[in-house]
Amino acid sequence: MPDLAVISRWEALALALGFFFVIVWNLVRGRIRLTGLLSGDRAGGGTYFSWGRAQLLAVSLFTAGQYLFRLFQDPSKFPEVPNTAVALFGGSATIYTGEKLWAMVLSRSGNSTRRNP
Repeated sequence: MPDLAVISRWEALALALGFFFVIVWNLVRGRIRLTGLLSGDRAGGGTYFSWGRAQLLAVSLFTAGQYLFRLFQDPSKFPEVPNTAVALFGGSATIYTGEKLWAMVLSRSGNSTRRNP
């Protein structure tokens, strides 16, 4: 009879793969729209490619992948989140926030179509 840990590992893998396939299926069918995912809004109403969002998404996916990999190596306990991952998220969020601040607040000063009350 298989060990409980082996059965749990296969069940967790099946659940994760099920989530993955449902998300991919909905992406293919168009139920999950990704338009504008990496776009930012300017103060004047325009949009731009947001490097801050792109790097935040990349950091999130990379860290989640590492965490899942370590979880499947030892499913008996949740792995600890390393301090470097927390610092990486903090730095990534700071870069995103700085870019958002630049686009929404600081780019207004160069807008010549603004009316004075």
